[in-house]
Amino acid sequence: MRKGRGMPRKVTSGEGIKVALFALTGYGNGVLDALERNPFVAEIMVFTRRESKPFPCFKCENLADMCRRMKIECVLDLSVREPVFGDVLAGFRPDIVLVASFNQVIPVAITRIPPHGAVNIHPSLLPEYRGATPTNWAIINGEDETGVTFH
Repeated sequence: MRKGRGMPRKVTSGEGIKVALFALTGYGNGVLDALERNPFVAEIMVFTRRESKPFPCFKCENLADMCRRMKIECVLDLSVREPVFGDVLAGFRPDIVLVASFNQVIPVAITRIPPHGAVNIHPSLLPEYRGATPTNWAIINGEDETGVTFH
């Protein structure tokens, strides 16, 4: 696994879209798993951070390790503010960016690289539950239902 450029994994399902996933361990794992199983996704490249301690608060495989196991290119510890981030993303030529629990504010210029833009997958109903642990707060507040917001 390298920081920077690499060859993204090609899915053998034929023609499909190229997805760049900006995510962290935990919620990002489920999104990556769904993308990997989707027959319309041809290639995936993941942008994440190296975890220095257990993250999140529940046990799950580290996202970078999951990428290694699945032979999916994983770009580690690259700031969206560094010019090389845009270069790596543009070199991959994704059709869309999906964001799932990412720890950086993404500049508008980055969202304009893919022709179909970027979609954030937030694990709660916005705007009521924003932030990093919205599901926890929905449970603490006794909500009868919650959901996922795509925006």
